Amino acid sequence: MKRRFILFSLPLILYGLQGLAQSPDYNIASIPDNLLSHANAVVRDAETSIDIRKPDAVWITCKKVITILNPNGKSLGAIEVYYNKSRPVQDISGALYDADGKLIRKLKKSDFEDLNAAQDFSLFEDFRVKRLVPDGYSYPYTIEYQYTQKYKFTLYLPDWTPLDDYGESVQRASLNISSPDEIPMRYKNLQVSSPEIDSLSEKGWTTYQWKLTNFSALQDEPYGPPLFQTVLPIVILSPGHFEYYGMTGDFSNWKEYGQWVYDHLLNGRDKLPDATIAYVREMTKGMSSPVDIARKIYEYAQQKNRYVAIEIGKGGFIPMTASEVDKVSYGDCKALVNYTMALLKAVHIPSYYTEVNAGSDGMSLLSGFASAGQGNHVILCVPFKKDTVWLECTNKYIPFGYLGSFTDNRNVVICAPAGGVLTRTPAYADDTNMQERNAHLFIDSAGNLTGNMNTFFRGLLYQKRASWENRSHADQIRHANDTYSFLQMNITSYHLTFMKDEIPSVEENLSFTSPRYAAPSGKGLNIPLNPVNRFQDIPPLVNNRRNKVYIAHGFTQTDSLIFNFPEGYMLSVVPPESKIRNMFGEYMTTIKAEGEKLLYVRHFNLKSGYYPAQSYGAFVKFLQQAATYDQEMFMISHP
Repeated sequence: MKRRFILFSLPLILYGLQGLAQSPDYNIASIPDNLLSHANAVVRDAETSIDIRKPDAVWITCKKVITILNPNGKSLGAIEVYYNKSRPVQDISGALYDADGKLIRKLKKSDFEDLNAAQDFSLFEDFRVKRLVPDGYSYPYTIEYQYTQKYKFTLYLPDWTPLDDYGESVQRASLNISSPDEIPMRYKNLQVSSPEIDSLSEKGWTTYQWKLTNFSALQDEPYGPPLFQTVLPIVILSPGHFEYYGMTGDFSNWKEYGQWVYDHLLNGRDKLPDATIAYVREMTKGMSSPVDIARKIYEYAQQKNRYVAIEIGKGGFIPMTASEVDKVSYGDCKALVNYTMALLKAVHIPSYYTEVNAGSDGMSLLSGFASAGQGNHVILCVPFKKDTVWLECTNKYIPFGYLGSFTDNRNVVICAPAGGVLTRTPAYADDTNMQERNAHLFIDSAGNLTGNMNTFFRGLLYQKRASWENRSHADQIRHANDTYSFLQMNITSYHLTFMKDEIPSVEENLSFTSPRYAAPSGKGLNIPLNPVNRFQDIPPLVNNRRNKVYIAHGFTQTDSLIFNFPEGYMLSVVPPESKIRNMFGEYMTTIKAEGEKLLYVRHFNLKSGYYPAQSYGAFVKFLQQAATYDQEMFMISHP
């Protein structure tokens, strides 16, 4: 085995040394024209080599050369290598070159910052990052760097992502893996060709090589599908046999993966002190509905505990014990889910630890490929006879049974005593995501506006105000002023009422004044019809779009505004009503005059789903028309 490692690694090491010692051709003139189109950066050469010597010893060498073409590509040239005791960095170095490919300076290990990678909400985290962001150089410039890292486990390996974002093209990139036959490599190719495989059976080793060449930059496409898994080329890796802090295992599907997680990471960690068990049983005494009991337990755990990240050693995958959380009243997602699960068990309600890839991009665990690195968060599944409730255990204010856009509508894996179960979290149907507003507005002869406004936000639109719940009243008013900035208003009263049902809603009531809202014009006043809900987020047009249009969540907004005129004023100019209806949704307004009043109703509906790439122009036009109608004016005048 040692001889095999020497044969495999020596050419890689020599390649890296040659790259730094010789004068490579990094002149930007040698970049093919097709790689410059839509590009902010070009990966000139990138090689990742993974040498698996045994289950607890993996050597990963990365070498990358990237040319940063303009300021928009600066972040792509940042070098960040995260490490801790279980995956230390052995060596790191690099060099900087100018547009002609001439060496500017060499980068030594001391040039890299060595920073604590802990997040603001982390209490225990041993991750650090070696970081360098080139700054002060004239564009374009080229960065060359390489580092070696040792993984002391094989539960997961880093994904291969030859490019990281839109606006990045690739001239050459490769991934090389060498593994002994007793550790077969499982992999999933996404938007990339299959590897070349060489089985050296007489030596007991197998090598894999993936290549990506001459890959043109992808143009940023608004309302596109999730960038990872569906757009960028990626290889996801999972050793067939692995070790993690002395624990061994193997899996080839989600059932086996969930079984391993339960047996090795969860089993036995749900023990609670007798006093706590007695307390929660007394707290729920006399309650007969399992759902109501679960709600009571969940709200108790919410108020008792706070979220902190625990990322030391095994803490990256293994939760704190329930008794530890009970004592200290904090934990990460794993710990808080495990604790809530233990509390529910104490009152005889089964629930299950569930891994998910959380985030607004809605990425799912891959249905046909199980691996430990796909999830980044844990939630709790509580099945009842008639329905299943999903619980987010890290948020002190989120309603019972509400996931929100953070973890809704995606594949997750339940880790149960009988094995893993791949299932899907519920989606919030378009008709549950609603915003309904009623406003009574009074205009005086000087154009000043006084008003009372009542707004309901429901479903995913609840999130528009959810984070305001724990803010001070003064802070809520500041946020409301920012939200309704067009009015330039002075808020005289403000109140939020949170209704925490499974499909939650929040009611906002406010009174305000808005000086000089209407503009004088001769004997009349020009008045904007829509002061509170103007659509402004119009995406740019994209020529030759490649990806489908993706609207992750649909919604319906209805605004009913009654304008009361000053005494003696009558409506003199009114815009026509509008109506647009297409596959993306509909936009309609109705305008009715009743003496010294005007009733304006705006209805805007957007439908979730995937739409053909060629329909993007029509989608942008739909939004542009809505934005134009939102700026309509009417005029009142005094005889």
